[in-house]
Amino acid sequence: MAGAFWGMVTNEAEAHVATIGQRARELERIALQLADAVGSAHWEGPDAQDFRDRAQQVDADLARAVEDLDGRGRQLEEHIDEQEQASDPLGYFAEQIFDMFGFGGPDPLQSLSTLGAPESPYDIDGDDIAPIGEDRISRPDNAVDPETPADLMTNLQQSANASTEDAQNIRIQQVVGPDGKSTYVVYVPGSYGPEFSRVAPGTPDRGANPFDWNQNYGAINGQSTDSSRAVAAAMEAAGVPHGSDVVFVAHSQGGAVANNLAGDPSFNAPNRYNVTDVISVGAPVDGSGPLDGTTAMNFNHQTAMDEHGNVFLGDPVPETDGLRAVDPIIPKGYQESQERYEIGLDASRPGGNFGMDNHNIDRYSESITREVAENPHGRTAEYFQSDRMQDILGPDAHVVDSVDVRVSREDGTYEE
Repeated sequence: MAGAFWGMVTNEAEAHVATIGQRARELERIALQLADAVGSAHWEGPDAQDFRDRAQQVDADLARAVEDLDGRGRQLEEHIDEQEQASDPLGYFAEQIFDMFGFGGPDPLQSLSTLGAPESPYDIDGDDIAPIGEDRISRPDNAVDPETPADLMTNLQQSANASTEDAQNIRIQQVVGPDGKSTYVVYVPGSYGPEFSRVAPGTPDRGANPFDWNQNYGAINGQSTDSSRAVAAAMEAAGVPHGSDVVFVAHSQGGAVANNLAGDPSFNAPNRYNVTDVISVGAPVDGSGPLDGTTAMNFNHQTAMDEHGNVFLGDPVPETDGLRAVDPIIPKGYQESQERYEIGLDASRPGGNFGMDNHNIDRYSESITREVAENPHGRTAEYFQSDRMQDILGPDAHVVDSVDVRVSREDGTYEE
């Protein structure tokens, strides 16, 4: 089998794998649209039933086609691995020898890591955040080494999935670029807890998770909140060195928090952290923003109509700051970065729940991937192809370490 693929250009093959995946996802979207159209049709009688039966058959055919495409993509990935092993026999056989003699273990690159648990629990008196010790920091086994914007969204979603009513999960990855310099990618999920529960200003916080819905009011208005203090504490406790380059990848309230931290001169400062980029999805960000020198790419779903006249509601959350999601108006006193952008992405799937379905991270992952593919010279594609982002996503970038930090409020600072 290796002989059949000798000389394969793996970069081109990897691009083909990505294309296969995109086509499979397009078929899935078509299947969803078909199901929505059939389900919403008010039509009864024998002909209607016959039509529904045929639609079910088409849906089954689409599902088989998706499964076939995904299988072919996996098979091609296996061939790529074979080719890379053949092209780098020393690395391949060294790995086999290490495994044979029991020398396996952490990636050797992890020796460059600065991340881990503090020797004693990290704590600042009066910040409402509980001490963060080794029991709060772990290395996730599902972390993805980011190579695409979709990979960034995957890590963000996994971090959100690991959050609970008792703690918010902040994921941090240390990535070494081709120049040997480390960048720390910090993933900040959104609000956690019952929606619209006790969110009025001045009402008690509902639990131990510092990203509860009460924090939205302050975050949207550019204020320091328990959620922003939680992110800062997670970075300190995990060992992100002061002076390091930091990229935030964030969703919803997390996006507002990330923009606020990037705009805080005591945080985004030479003696603290150098926030080079903020990538947010579905976030209300007009209450504050990053300092000059930080690039902020704030993505949001806008209401759109497809070629068949179907209207897909956009994400309502980015407009909760009182301004349109894509608005040239900057509030008075706004300290704006020269590279701050709000990028509207057309919703391409039904926005149920008054548009909140298009607030989901996976929907943004699909839309950003589609935008990059369809507009290779647009602002989004050029941004992710920029030298700074290729230091994280490029073929010569390497993830040294990944940690998850669970952050809670201090006992007694919230109401049970």
